[in-house]
Amino acid sequence: MDEETIYKVLRLLITTRNLAKIKKACVDTLGLTAEQTAETIEAASGMIAEAAVWNRDIEAGKALLRIDDLFERSLNVQDTKTALAAERERMKLLGLHRPKPETEMDERDGERETIIREHLEPLALAPPGTAAEELLRLAALKIIQSKEDF
Repeated sequence: MDEETIYKVLRLLITTRNLAKIKKACVDTLGLTAEQTAETIEAASGMIAEAAVWNRDIEAGKALLRIDDLFERSLNVQDTKTALAAERERMKLLGLHRPKPETEMDERDGERETIIREHLEPLALAPPGTAAEELLRLAALKIIQSKEDF
């Protein structure tokens, strides 16, 4: 299957929840046979699964380099507002920003984490104590992989 068609199906998988609608669009709009549709959906689903696997250190490094580049380019054109925003983002990424005092923290933050843990920890997607955001990411990956079974 050609790359352009796979990317069109990838877009459908990302933007459409109903697999039957995706298959119908593949046949009606892209002119694929049922067999080609299945192969293309499988290829596009594989791309989604690949995108879900990432290395935190590499992504953090790329983010820092992009922020540093934005900071430098902003200073070169004397755009201090953007440079300051870039610096704030860099500090957040490095964990150097000061969080709000406990009294100002949104009470729903704790509730949200509790709900996430209650629902996702029993699935044993990761070791106990894994960050709630990572549990959410792993659950999303599992859902994406389950689509492949269709």
